[in-house]
Amino acid sequence: MHAHGAYKPRTSPYAFQGHGKACLPYVFELAGKYGIKVIAMEITHESHLDEINEALRQTGNPTGVMLQIGTRNTQNFELLKIVGRQTEMPILLKRGFGITLDESLTRRNTWPPRVTAR
Repeated sequence: MHAHGAYKPRTSPYAFQGHGKACLPYVFELAGKYGIKVIAMEITHESHLDEINEALRQTGNPTGVMLQIGTRNTQNFELLKIVGRQTEMPILLKRGFGITLDESLTRRNTWPPRVTAR
């Protein structure tokens, strides 16, 4: 697995915030070329789902994507609900030091139930 930051959430609006959707086709093509099976990608907005899916289709789905929800966005319940409705990509919910296990589980419970047994 490789972590990639097409979307880089930052505290300062002047800091580098990633190349966005423009870099996605290149990232996915290179992942396919070098045998990277899964790319973890932090998203901060619902539009990122469509951008990722479009770039994957455009490049022939050469790799898998795991969506990351960063600590800042664990409070963004609308994003959590939207991400939880999609079923194509697994989700990595990051937990910061200030978030309790109970709060993390509550965030996960905003997603619709689905079969996850392995």
